[in-house]
Amino acid sequence: MKYLKYSYLFFSIAVISGISIFKLLPDSFKEKISTSLLLLTISVIFLILISAFMLFKIKAGYFKKNFHLYILSLFLAMFLLLAFLSASHSFSRKLFNEKNIFRLLKEQNVRESYDIEVIGRISSHPYCKMNNYYFEIRNASIIFTDRFSKNTHHIENINDIFTSYSLQENEEFSLIRDDTIKMNIEDLKKYTDEKGEQVSVFFTSKVEKINSSSFFLSLYKIRQKIFSFLLKIFRGCFSYKNYSFASAVLLGNQKELSQSLKESFMKSGLYHMLSISGLHLSILFSIIPLFLSRVSLLFSKKSKNAVEIFCFLLLLFFNMLVGLKAAMMRASIFFIVYSLSRSSRSFNLPINIFFMALIVMLLIFPDFLSSAGFILSFCATAGIIIISPVIRKLFFLLPGGKNIVGNYFTKILIINAAVNIFILPLSFYYFGGYYALSFLTNMICSPIFYLALILLFAGAVSALFLPFPGNIFLKSASYLIKMLIDLSYFFSGSSFGYMETKFFNKGLNVFLYYLLIAFIILMINYFLSFRYKMKVKNVV
Repeated sequence: MKYLKYSYLFFSIAVISGISIFKLLPDSFKEKISTSLLLLTISVIFLILISAFMLFKIKAGYFKKNFHLYILSLFLAMFLLLAFLSASHSFSRKLFNEKNIFRLLKEQNVRESYDIEVIGRISSHPYCKMNNYYFEIRNASIIFTDRFSKNTHHIENINDIFTSYSLQENEEFSLIRDDTIKMNIEDLKKYTDEKGEQVSVFFTSKVEKINSSSFFLSLYKIRQKIFSFLLKIFRGCFSYKNYSFASAVLLGNQKELSQSLKESFMKSGLYHMLSISGLHLSILFSIIPLFLSRVSLLFSKKSKNAVEIFCFLLLLFFNMLVGLKAAMMRASIFFIVYSLSRSSRSFNLPINIFFMALIVMLLIFPDFLSSAGFILSFCATAGIIIISPVIRKLFFLLPGGKNIVGNYFTKILIINAAVNIFILPLSFYYFGGYYALSFLTNMICSPIFYLALILLFAGAVSALFLPFPGNIFLKSASYLIKMLIDLSYFFSGSSFGYMETKFFNKGLNVFLYYLLIAFIILMINYFLSFRYKMKVKNVV
C-alpha cells in the first residue's frame, strides 16, 4: 500500500493527462465532442470502466485482496475524465465565440446591413501599443441593429473580446479596468500573438462609459475605486519606474512595466519578483495573525478560527483586487487547503497540498496548463517542496551540518538552488536563456525585495485609512525599489553568466531533464536511507 502515499501525484498526472489528451485531438474531433458527443462519450467510457472492474471482481476476486488499488484506479479514471470534460467545456466556450460571433462579424454584408454595438466590462488593464489602446471585455452583450427596419438582435454573456481602440484627435484616454462601456464595432481582424495563437481583434474608434447596476458590477466598482486610489497614492510617492514596479508586484498590473525593465529582471534571474506570487501571501498571512495576536489578548486557542475566517475574507478580497492570477490562485488554494487540513496528518503534508492545489486549479481552469506563468509558478514551488529537503539532508552529512542549515543565508541559498534547479529547462524553453548566477543575484536581492514588499503592504493598507503613516512606509519602500531596479540593471548589463541554448526548445528534452532529476532524487534518498540504517547498526 506504499503507492497510496503518492496518490495525489497520480491524481494530478491523471488530470494533466486528461487535458493533454483533449488538446492533442484534431480540431474537427474536438468540435464534435464539445458540441454533441461529450456527455455520451463520458458516459460510455465510465460504464466500460465500471463494467471491467466489476467483471474482474466477480470472476477473479482480485479486488477483494486489493481493494485500495481498486479505489485508486477508479479515482484515477474519474479525475482523467473530469479533466477531459473540463478541457472540452473550455474549448466549447471558445468555439461558441468563434463560430457564432467572430465568423458572423467577418461577413461583409453583416457589417454593411447592421450597426454593431458591444456593451460590457473592461476586464484587463488597458495598454498602449502603436498609438492604439488594447483591452479585453467580459460579460458582454453584442447588439445587432438593422439599419433599415431598426430591429435588434442580442447575443448575451460573451467573454474574451479583445479590443483595439484608436483615439480621436486631441482625445484623452480615460478608461480603466472595470469600467462598463459601450462601443461601435467598425472592423474585425485576426493576427498571430506571441504564443503563435490566432487572436480576433475588434476595432473601434468610439467608446463611451455607461452606468450599469448589478451586484457584481457594484463589487467591481468598489475594486476599481480602491485600485484607482492606490495608484494615485503610488504616483505621488514614486518615480515612474518605481511606480510601475510597485503596481506590478502589489496590484498585479504589469502593463506599465517597460520592456527594458522586464529584460533586465529576466536576464538577472529576478523576473519572478515582477509577478504576484505565493511570497505575497506568505508575508501577508504571517504578519496579520501575528499583529492581531499582539494587539489583543482575546485571540486565544478558541478564537483562532475567527482569525482564520478573517484571513480567508482578506484573501478573497486580495484575489479580487489583483484579478485572476495563476500564481496568486495557487498560493491561495495552497493556504486554504493547508488551513482546513491541519488536523489531519495525512493531508497537511506540503507535497499533498501542492498536488491538491494543482488538481483544483486545472479542473477549474484547464487553459492554465498552457500558461507559462502557471507552469513556472508551480515548478518553482515544486522545487522548494521536493528538492529543498534533499539538499538539507546532504548538508547534514557535513560536520556541523545542522548549524549550517539553520543559518538564514543558508536557507535562502538552499531555496534559491532548489528553485533554479527545477526551473532551469523552463527558463531556456520560455525565455531562450538562463542566468547561471541567478542564485547569487537572488541571495543579494531577496532580502531587499522582502523588506520592500512588506513596506508596500503596510503602506498600501495604511494609506486607505491613515494617509500620513502610509506615505512614510511607501517613501521608505521607494528607496529599496530603486536599489532593486539598479541591481537588476547592473547584473543584466554583463553577459557573464548568461547562457543560451536551443537544446531545451523541444518538450521531449525538458521531460528527460525532469526524469533525470527524479532519478537523482530517488538515488540520493535511497543512499541517505541506507546510510542511516548502517549508522543505526554501527556499521558506519
